[in-house]
Amino acid sequence: MQVPMDCAVLAAQAGRTVLKWKGTTCPVHLSYTSVLYLFPKAMDPITTAVDFPTSWLLKRTIKGLSEITETRSPHGKKTNLSAEEHEDFVSSVGGGTGFVGRALTQLLRSRGHQVTHVSRQGGTDRISWEELSRSGLPPCDAVVNLAGENVLNPFRRWGDAFSREVISSRVETTKTLAKAIAAAEQAPRAWVLVTGVGYYRPSPTAEYTEDSPGGDFDFFSRLVSSWEAAALIPGSPARGVVVRSGVVLGQDGGAISQMLLPFRLGLGGPLGSGLQPFPWIHIRDLSGIVCHALEKESVRGILNGVAPSSPATSNGTFAQELAAALGRPALVPVPAWAVRAVFGAERAVMLLEGQRVLPKRTLESGYHFIFPDLAGALKDIVG
Repeated sequence: MQVPMDCAVLAAQAGRTVLKWKGTTCPVHLSYTSVLYLFPKAMDPITTAVDFPTSWLLKRTIKGLSEITETRSPHGKKTNLSAEEHEDFVSSVGGGTGFVGRALTQLLRSRGHQVTHVSRQGGTDRISWEELSRSGLPPCDAVVNLAGENVLNPFRRWGDAFSREVISSRVETTKTLAKAIAAAEQAPRAWVLVTGVGYYRPSPTAEYTEDSPGGDFDFFSRLVSSWEAAALIPGSPARGVVVRSGVVLGQDGGAISQMLLPFRLGLGGPLGSGLQPFPWIHIRDLSGIVCHALEKESVRGILNGVAPSSPATSNGTFAQELAAALGRPALVPVPAWAVRAVFGAERAVMLLEGQRVLPKRTLESGYHFIFPDLAGALKDIVG
């Protein structure tokens, strides 16, 4: 396949995918290492839609809360980003057919930027990871990696094989892109990685900013440390930005889509005690922060991808607000033992405990949140 000279890269989540290209629709299956490339304006962009499986009620409820890195952002809605004139660019984004990747792609295209797809296997208008490793990164202005197997997939038993897959889907894809950036004849101007707030130690009272320590107390915090370390490119002129995301809320994917059925039936409720902090962000704000980081030359380093009101939100508060937005009660809590039975003790900590995270540097960088409060975010999603 011929890869356009002006392109960018995105890696994707597993799922059944419909690929639309120049009016032609064809079903394809993409692995979690699928990537989205940005094509130049002269070519039609690729759009995708991913369909994820559902499950029985308990798993569906918990699975919704587990999907913390994926969304949709339809065209035509107002943007939080500055209306000032900005330079169009070509970007490379890993995870582009996933929840967050689709929203980011739509936002980038709406702002005049260009987008392409890369997957495990090459084909028409796609490039494979193998080809990327062999031939290098095509000239582009920015690279974003969103790739990563869902750690809290309730259909996968936690063990050595799955933990290796979780690590590889994040660390190895990041290393591949970082290596390609380092070897590029003309390095991209920006290199953005989206990780998670699991970097910070769970606590009912401590509040964390981007400067807070972490990354060294359990498997998941060490995973984030390794993930972010894999993105480091010593001596590279590319601006490095890491966005540590909270639970991503949006339509047609992520936490909300898997929780709607039990909550609509009046069977929703908090997990465990419901007192644990619930760090969250609307999908349009997460994609907005990434776009902001790409467009604003002064942005670099760590940004927390959580809403400003997130530190005051508990799991119980979230359950009550979602139920209220749907006009239903939230009277059926999921007991802690059931969460541990589905996920095992190690993974259950991610749902039964949480962190109070503040987007201090994100706000200082000039980003303006579209949905700073939970009620407004949920009204937009389910109202």
